[in-house]
Amino acid sequence: MLVDAGLIVACVLSAMLFVRTFVGQLYVVPSGSMQNTLKIGDTLVVSRLAAEFSTPHRGEIIVFRDPGGWTVPQERRESGIGHAMVSALIFLGLLPDQSSSDLVKRVIGLPGDIVECDARGRFTVNGVAVAEPYLYPGNRSCYFPFEVKVPPGSLWVEGDHRAISADSRYHRNVNDGAVPIGDVIGEVVAALPST
Repeated sequence: MLVDAGLIVACVLSAMLFVRTFVGQLYVVPSGSMQNTLKIGDTLVVSRLAAEFSTPHRGEIIVFRDPGGWTVPQERRESGIGHAMVSALIFLGLLPDQSSSDLVKRVIGLPGDIVECDARGRFTVNGVAVAEPYLYPGNRSCYFPFEVKVPPGSLWVEGDHRAISADSRYHRNVNDGAVPIGDVIGEVVAALPST
């Protein structure tokens, strides 16, 4: 009987690890850079399958690993048995990891795209004006002139709250601000409001 219970627990844990590793994962929105689409504290359900079996599209919201110097990792503050339990639940995918340096942004440019903000504040991708109904109220699409051709195998990403989002525009020193597609963890498929 005890062996059967251990086998059931092992199967459940294995299934949970499989889901976390290959299907989906939970994250918590740490900042206001994606407001009002995503709010601080929202829990995101991120599909890893999307990253494995398809390439991102313009307009999708993705979670990706820090491509180099975009964030300062946060440390968890629990200690002792509480820390061990929280770590185990995060490892199994039952709790979101709030200490990770992963980021969430919207895909604006794909490999080879030319993303531009001209001196008059017009925002285009491949010469076509981009309609951005998701922008935070009162924000503009762009605040300073730039032009970039998205490198092969990379994405140009920006936050919906452009006035406070430190995104591709501000990290031109690494891969010209673009995020390698290999750093994409998955696509945000749902956002659960914080309680």
